[in-house]
Amino acid sequence: EKDMEEFNLKKENLMKKIDGLIDRKILNTGKMGTEEVTITLILTDEEKEIFYDIKKYEKENYWWEFIDGNNLRISYVEDIE
Repeated sequence: EKDMEEFNLKKENLMKKIDGLIDRKILNTGKMGTEEVTITLILTDEEKEIFYDIKKYEKENYWWEFIDGNNLRISYVEDIE
């Protein structure tokens, strides 16, 4: 049970990290909703495993891929036409 709790905490922290980067990119580029923003970040092996468990990024607003192993490129668009 403790392991699951720790896993969920790590999952939450990873989502905060990714969402924070996406939000910053939206603010910095002034792209609002309809335009796609893309960020790239390097994940640890553990974070990569955790990422695969996050259902949020499976929605149609997101598109992602891993490049060169642990380099995550993730795109987000708020409004899907």
